[in-house]
Amino acid sequence: MITTDKVKEIFASINDQIEAADLDDNKNLTDQGLESLDTFDFFLQIEDDFGVKVSDDQMDKLNTIQKIVDYVNENI
Repeated sequence: MITTDKVKEIFASINDQIEAADLDDNKNLTDQGLESLDTFDFFLQIEDDFGVKVSDDQMDKLNTIQKIVDYVNENI
C-alpha cells in the first residue's frame, strides 16, 4: 500500500515551486500547480515508482492525489 506522502513527493519533484506538505489530497492537481506539460512526466514517475500502467484516459480521471493513491493501491 502506498502513502499519499510518496505521491506528494513525486508531485513536488516535478514542480519544484510546490512543497509536498502544502498539497491537498483532494484538490485538483492542476489547481495545485501541475501544468499540462508536466502531467505526462508526473504519471511516468508514478508508473516507474509503483510498477503500474496509467493510460491516457486514466490520467484524465486521476486528477487528485487521493484518486492516484486509490488507483495505485488497487492495481499493484
